[in-house]
Amino acid sequence: MAPRDAKKRTANQRGLADASSIDIGGLPRKTATTELLPSVSRSAFADVIDNRVRFRNILLAGNPYGAFLLEEAGFRASGAAEPADAPSFDLVRSGERALEILERGEHDMLLADHILPDLTGSELVAKARARHPELAAAVVTANTDLGGPRQQTTDSNLFIAYGAPSFWRALVKLAEDERNAEALIDDGRALAILLVEDEPNFYSHFLPMLYERIRSSAIELLPPERRPRSIWSISDNRPLVLLRRTFEDAANTLVRHQSGVMALITDLRFPVSGEPADDAGLRLLYRARSLMRHLPVVVASRERHHRDAVMAADAKFLWKDSPRLLSELDSFLTSFCGFGPFVFRWPAGERYGVARTLRDLYDLMADVPDVVFEHHALHSDFSTWLAVHGYPRLARRARDMRITEPYLRDRMLEMFREALTAQEADGLL
Repeated sequence: MAPRDAKKRTANQRGLADASSIDIGGLPRKTATTELLPSVSRSAFADVIDNRVRFRNILLAGNPYGAFLLEEAGFRASGAAEPADAPSFDLVRSGERALEILERGEHDMLLADHILPDLTGSELVAKARARHPELAAAVVTANTDLGGPRQQTTDSNLFIAYGAPSFWRALVKLAEDERNAEALIDDGRALAILLVEDEPNFYSHFLPMLYERIRSSAIELLPPERRPRSIWSISDNRPLVLLRRTFEDAANTLVRHQSGVMALITDLRFPVSGEPADDAGLRLLYRARSLMRHLPVVVASRERHHRDAVMAADAKFLWKDSPRLLSELDSFLTSFCGFGPFVFRWPAGERYGVARTLRDLYDLMADVPDVVFEHHALHSDFSTWLAVHGYPRLARRARDMRITEPYLRDRMLEMFREALTAQEADGLL
C-alpha cells in the first residue's frame, strides 16, 4: 500500500500498513559462512568480528509496506546485491509462516508488525521466544495510543514507529548492543549509556536520535577522506546503548557493569517489584550515586515538582512535555557525555580551551592548570570523551586511573603519546 494510504487506518487497527501477501517460501536454504565463537550462542548467520556480533539476517513479519520502510532505511532485500554491508531481510505475511521460517535457524532477529492476519505481533514474539529463547525481537506499531505514559503494556518488546529511517536501524543496533554488552564491557572494549524507560513513545523517539549522535561522534575525528559513506559502516569502537524498563533490571546493570556505564538517562516513574512507582527514578539515581559519585545522570519526568530533589543529587532534570525535549537531551549528551568537542573548563564552569581531536586533547592536557585537569579527571570526563569518539581501550584505561595516583597527568599524556604514534604509523594523522 502507498504510504499516504496508511493514514486511513483507525487507531485500534494501525499496524504498519496493509498490502498483498509476499513471503519467502520458495527461497533456497542458506548455509553458514561464519565460524562462531563457542562462548556466544547465536544464529548461524550473525557475523562475529573481534567478538562483536552483528545481525546479518532479519525476518520481517508484516507486509510489503514494512519492507519498503526497511529498504528506505538502508536494509538490503533478500537476494539484492546492494547495499552490500547492510543487514538483509526476508518478508513473511503471517505469524504462523514466521514461526515456520524461524525453525530454519537462519535469522538473527524478528521484526513483527503489531497487526498480523493470524496473531498479534506480541503473540508471535512470545511463541517465537518460547522456541528460540535467544532470538532478538521487536514488535512495531504506528499506534501511539499503545505507547503512552499510563498505558500498561505487558510487551517489553514494543516500539512505536514514527517513520524516520533511523528508527529501523536503531532497533537492530539496540538488539546487537544487548547481545554484545557482557563480552565487550567486561573486556574493556566498550562503555555503555544506560537508558531506563518503560514508555514506548519516549524511547522509540529517543533511541534513533541517540544512535545517530553516536555515529556522527564516532567518525568526526576521522579525516574527511576516511569517513565511511555507508550508514552501516560505523566504527565498532563506539559506546553501547542498553535499554532497561524496570528498577531491578536497571539497578542490576549498574552493579554488574559499574565503571563500564558512562551515563544514565532515566525516567522518574517506572516499575519497582512489578508495580509503577512514582519515585523509581530517584531511587535509581541514589543507587547510582552510591556506586559512581560523578556519573552523568539526567532524569526526565512530567512531574516538575521533583526537579529540586533531582538537582540536589547532582543530576540534570528534563521536563518530558517540553517541546524542546529531544534537543535538551542532545545538549546533555554534548555537555556531559563527551559528544562534540572536549571543552576544558574551570571548576566554576568558565571555558579554558577546546579540543576537537586527540592531538588537541593531548596538547591542551599538557598545558592546563592542575585545577582544570583534576576537575575533569575527577568526573571521568576524559574517559567519557574517548569512549564516544572511538577510543574504548584508552577510555577504560583512563577510567581505571585514580585521581589520587601520583603523576596522573604524566601517565595520561604517555598513554595519548602511544596512541598518536600508532595513528601516525597507520597513516591516520
